[in-house]
Amino acid sequence: MEISQESSLPLDQFLCPLCLNPYVSPRTLPCLHSFCQNCLKNHIVNTSSKEKGTTFNCPVCQRDASPLTSGTPIEKWAEQFLLNPFLLTMVSKGKNKGDRFCDSCLYTGTSYKAKTFCTVCKEALCTSCEKVHRKNKATRNHIILDISQVSTNPELAVSFSGGVTCSDHLDRDIEYYCKSHNAMCCHICSFDKHKGCTDILKISDHVHELLVQNEPQSAAERMQQLEEHLCKYTEINDEVLKKLEKELDEMPKQIHELRKKFNSMLDQLEKRIIIEKNGVLREQTSLKNEEKRKCHSLIAAIRNSHRHLEAVSKCDKSAQVLITLNKFIEQLDNYEKTVHENFTENLSVEATLQINEQLMLIADMPEIHMGKLEVREHRQSLQVVLPSKLQQMMRVPRNVLDTNEQKDNPMFGPLPLKKCKPEVVGKIKTKYPDTRIPAYEEMTLLNDGKIMILDSNTYRCRLYDSSHEHVADYVLSSKPYDVCLVEGAKVAVALPQEHKIQFLTVSKGIRPLRNIDTKLQCTGLASLSREQLAVCGLKGDKLCWGTMSIIGKETLLSEICLTIYYDSFLTLNPQKSRVYISCFDPPAVYCYDLQGKLMFRYENQSLDGATGVGLDKEDNLYVVGSRSHNIMQVSPEGNHLQEFTIGIPKYPRAICFDASGQSFLLTNSNGQESFDVDIFEMKGKPTLKTIFFLA
Repeated sequence: MEISQESSLPLDQFLCPLCLNPYVSPRTLPCLHSFCQNCLKNHIVNTSSKEKGTTFNCPVCQRDASPLTSGTPIEKWAEQFLLNPFLLTMVSKGKNKGDRFCDSCLYTGTSYKAKTFCTVCKEALCTSCEKVHRKNKATRNHIILDISQVSTNPELAVSFSGGVTCSDHLDRDIEYYCKSHNAMCCHICSFDKHKGCTDILKISDHVHELLVQNEPQSAAERMQQLEEHLCKYTEINDEVLKKLEKELDEMPKQIHELRKKFNSMLDQLEKRIIIEKNGVLREQTSLKNEEKRKCHSLIAAIRNSHRHLEAVSKCDKSAQVLITLNKFIEQLDNYEKTVHENFTENLSVEATLQINEQLMLIADMPEIHMGKLEVREHRQSLQVVLPSKLQQMMRVPRNVLDTNEQKDNPMFGPLPLKKCKPEVVGKIKTKYPDTRIPAYEEMTLLNDGKIMILDSNTYRCRLYDSSHEHVADYVLSSKPYDVCLVEGAKVAVALPQEHKIQFLTVSKGIRPLRNIDTKLQCTGLASLSREQLAVCGLKGDKLCWGTMSIIGKETLLSEICLTIYYDSFLTLNPQKSRVYISCFDPPAVYCYDLQGKLMFRYENQSLDGATGVGLDKEDNLYVVGSRSHNIMQVSPEGNHLQEFTIGIPKYPRAICFDASGQSFLLTNSNGQESFDVDIFEMKGKPTLKTIFFLA
């Protein structure tokens, strides 16, 4: 392969990123970006004050950079960074090809044509600098040649083209490259620091070797791949912003359409109520007027009889008076009977507007529950070929690797959870042998691998051994809602309809221990310690939570929200420093610390009927959507991670992780019946050791 001895690059390839002019005294930062010394100085002065004068950011890549010597004034920082002789030379060649400029002047930011060359300092000199060079005591004896003489001398031509000085021997140029140390050195260093190295090459030979191996082309291809990747990334960002802007613009329209629907419903209700109101008023007016007419008729008859009685009383014929008096008394009995039967109870009519219960719940709901703007971020891998180094940095396998290779190689981590999926690997038979239909509400895993499940249809606790075989049943006094392991073989069961918690032992079958009364209608509970429980439930129409000792001392910590549903459950993180409480409607999960401070609230449009809550070994929260037939995975900070769809007709209900946080059980119930409990395992490559038990 023929190698050109000299490259010609256009001047616009060597422009300062800040001033966009050819470099003047270029200084290179540790990130390898270069800038004019004065441009870099202005940038440092303008930005370092905001950073309290300790660091500044590279204008190109934004990486932190700091002065080489602490305590240096900000105005002097730029001078401390290395001057780039390559850029100086290339700018010099680009300005006037074939000419060489004075090296001393280039270092000061000026450019004058060189007339001579010092063979000792290996620097080109202009007329003025040559005079100074000859006057200086240290350089007056140096051999200075005319430029024309240097170009005809092959040995001096290399230095004349712009050599690099050794950092240890400032009067020596770099001549050799050591492969063992991946370092360049001068002639003296090759016999000193690298005297034992056997793979030292001349710089020219090593450059020739790299060119033959096509290393520059390979690097250029990697750069091209990076550029394509970043261009694709920016294009996707633009698409994401356009899509987001479109979705945000649609939101007022959606609210407008929703308002139209509500207004239409209310308009129809108003028209119907007006029609019914007029009909009711006419009917009641007619009835009341008819009653008034009968009253007036009876009053007139009584008055007439009264006048007739007075007239007869004045008559002398005593027999006639007696006959008439008897008739009047008989008539009076009829009047009294009519009044007693028809006019002793006045019918009161009241009219009230009966609004649909669900509509009233929406109307009374706090604003935050009516709806909110939710932003969800999803990371998607770009379908572009990345350089191998970037692939390793992103932990993306270059080829198909087996699980063991990825496990042993620290550069490769487990695939994101979204790369895996749950698959059925077994079942737990939970049906009764007779015609009874279970509706499983909650469950807990015991220390010896046993499982206790609550059946809300038959008011039973059902115990299964570690092989998932049925062991025992225990009939409770009312519908159970939650169960938790307290210690050893003791469990607690929430019975909200009776305002109590019942303690049971499961050492030999299931036997009752004692009950404690609760002010809350307790629907969820978890063990804080051997002596204390965390509980949640209804207090009137409010969902609340607090703590309760096993002797019945209750402490209310927080009122959570308004709700009319019993279906709220509770769990703790492994450190027992946080409490997670689900609310069925409005569907949400609330996270509190043990002092009652709200840490976050999680809501999602895809979550409906929040019930069971549990945590895996990474403290990620899992929220069961009973009506939405799914499970939401939430980060410890309350951010949405992903969604698992269970599928209709199953209604997932309660979730329970084991002690390792690698597996869990999930019951399901539609309020009428339950299915066998399915055992799921997450499948994917590389295998992520997370096992699911889904119902």
